Amino acid sequence: MTDTIHRRRLGIKAVLARYNRSAVTIWTWYSKGNFPKPHYINGQRQWWEHELDVYDARHAQTYEQRREASA
Repeated sequence: MTDTIHRRRLGIKAVLARYNRSAVTIWTWYSKGNFPKPHYINGQRQWWEHELDVYDARHAQTYEQRREASA
């Protein structure tokens, strides 16, 4: 049995809800290269959920490093 990544796409509304941020903030993040860039499918911005999961894990690590450094 092989491990299969279940690839799911998230639209802008789901991404806004996931991060509790505005569309402008999300655009700023990815235009600066700090956030996964969307894929445009039929003119709609879509993100692969697994790419956001990787971003979240990396972001959590840097947050913990900053927190430890300030302690």
